[in-house]
Amino acid sequence: MAVLTATALTGITTRMADASAPAGSILQVVSTTKTDTWTKTTGNAFTDITGMTVDITTTGSNKVFVLCNLAIGSNANRFTYINLVRGSTDIFKGDASGSYRVRASVMEFQESNQGTISFVPINYLDSPSAGSHTYKLQASIQSSGSTDGFIGLNRSARDTDNSGGYDGRFASTITVLEVAV
Repeated sequence: MAVLTATALTGITTRMADASAPAGSILQVVSTTKTDTWTKTTGNAFTDITGMTVDITTTGSNKVFVLCNLAIGSNANRFTYINLVRGSTDIFKGDASGSYRVRASVMEFQESNQGTISFVPINYLDSPSAGSHTYKLQASIQSSGSTDGFIGLNRSARDTDNSGGYDGRFASTITVLEVAV
């Protein structure tokens, strides 16, 4: 049985960074994992989710495959909207239609149990130009209620810490892969 050595792995890295890599080859992977929590309690404007940002520098006309896994908790009867953004440009959201429909990448909704978490994925193949790019996630709360909404990343809205509770803490991630074309 062959054992991979650091030298062998270095050879793989060098070859994959080569401009002659076949189409579909993964040239680089950059990932950020957020293990602490983030919350938003007011406003329907999209706000950057602290710690859910990743930077990558691409070459030529290569594509970037973005993979996100989010652990989201919200309070009852509130809609949570998440946007995937490159720099300051929304890159993955639905078309505009009407006056009140919210445009977003994904939506999460808690009907009544404020101790639950929704695990929300986002997968998107982007076609940026060559250069440095920052990918990030933004969140918004939408509701018709009179009380403030709540979005929690990596925690539930209830977030109870007691011996009989089942509320947990989770992790979320954003990963980008440069794909040769």
